[in-house]
Amino acid sequence: MARRDSISTPSIANALKGNISSGEYKKEVTQKATQAAEPEEQPFTGEQLVAVWKEFVVRVEAPQLNAALSTREPSLGDGWTVNYMLDNETQRERLVLEVKPKLLGFLRRTLRNERIEVEFQIAEGDDALPRKPYSDSEKWQAMVDENPSLALFKKMFGLDFDS
Repeated sequence: MARRDSISTPSIANALKGNISSGEYKKEVTQKATQAAEPEEQPFTGEQLVAVWKEFVVRVEAPQLNAALSTREPSLGDGWTVNYMLDNETQRERLVLEVKPKLLGFLRRTLRNERIEVEFQIAEGDDALPRKPYSDSEKWQAMVDENPSLALFKKMFGLDFDS
């Protein structure tokens, strides 16, 4: 049977038989307590982080949160801080409340590093994803922006998409 890494109490039977001295026991307990108190800090790369992140995202059941976590890739910041950009404050609030504790536990356990922290930030400026066109007029404008010839065809053939 494998011995567990835990702090155990001395055996009264062994103490009575003289198999273990109190000094040896105290030394053994102190070593185990020191080992347990030191957090694990296994180094990892950005590629390993991305792979483990994707593995976690597959397990997220809520479609909105799954989409929010799979839109971009996380980046490794100072120390063991994982930075992730989100599109809006609502996503950040939901992720912090519903997913962050599970995500932290998963990353720390899988990457074997207890010092990992996760920070969610709102993307602004160049980091923000382009807004998706929803209405018909927005979709038309997006298509014209990509292919200006469409506006010419619309005018040439007298097409009207508003009705």
